[in-house]
Amino acid sequence: MQFTFQRLLPADLPLIRAWLVQPYVAQWLGDPDEWLEEITTNLHVDWVWHFRADLAGIPTGFVQCYDTRKAPHGAWSTQPPGTLGVDYFLGRSEVLGQGHGTQLLREFVAYVTAQWHPRRLIADPDPHNGRSVRAAQTCGFLWDEETGLLVKEVHSLVSPMLARGLEGTGSSRDL
Repeated sequence: MQFTFQRLLPADLPLIRAWLVQPYVAQWLGDPDEWLEEITTNLHVDWVWHFRADLAGIPTGFVQCYDTRKAPHGAWSTQPPGTLGVDYFLGRSEVLGQGHGTQLLREFVAYVTAQWHPRRLIADPDPHNGRSVRAAQTCGFLWDEETGLLVKEVHSLVSPMLARGLEGTGSSRDL
């Protein structure tokens, strides 16, 4: 079974909220309402893209990627051009502890890399979230001691669209 990634639609927001309030998600991400407001506000902007991750056709998780140069200021702000940040979580508790978090991230990394050809990917999980950190490390992310981010170098050349800052992105194929 592989994950498929569907661009998040307004109709998906109640499901995302239901996942965000789960204790095993909220423990690491914080206030579910703040996350949902951020997702809702940025659903159609040109610097962050949200996806529902379906496993065997069943909504199972959430992933997003963002252009670190356009995102609000944070540890990622000093990343070189061509860097995309990724955030991820599993929403269905019954799939925890089965390797699906690592699978989700591995397949999303492959998807993002094929679509946008970033130079680098970064992730910023809570360092105490062992499952998330292990998933990222298993997928080839390494700790950057200077920034505190997990970093994965993926391409030496950046796609022209990513170099321009991903302007005019409308569909996932255009990102």
